[in-house]
Amino acid sequence: MSGLVGTTVHRKFGDEWHSGTVSIDDGWYRVTYEDDDVEDLTANQLQQLVDGVYEGATISYFAGEKDGGWSQGLIREPYKQSKHGAVWIPVDQLDKSWSSDHCFYVDFASEGCCPIDLRSSRRTSDPTDATVGSWYPVDEPGQRI
Repeated sequence: MSGLVGTTVHRKFGDEWHSGTVSIDDGWYRVTYEDDDVEDLTANQLQQLVDGVYEGATISYFAGEKDGGWSQGLIREPYKQSKHGAVWIPVDQLDKSWSSDHCFYVDFASEGCCPIDLRSSRRTSDPTDATVGSWYPVDEPGQRI
């Protein structure tokens, strides 16, 4: 993660993208945005931001053919078992493991809300070659929505 110090990351707040520069401050990864707002993150939170996983991000998630294929959802908040209940794992997903550090409560609009695992190893850059449980960020800067 220290290799990210000095790099630029992007995060969408509302409808606007903001660029920020990564530094280290008192054991935290600090992102200083172009409007001088700052955000202190753990290594895990910084990795999630780099991956495109944060509150307000839009993702596309592949649940497999038995569970409806691809669905677009909005990340509402980090997962809390006491609040959100069991993590949803698609029927055909081979790897049934999950980690609360990588789970988020996602709103799939008409399909409902559920907590799912969005770890970086399940992120795909090629939706045509995805496995069940794969996902990708929909609205990264420079990408067409």
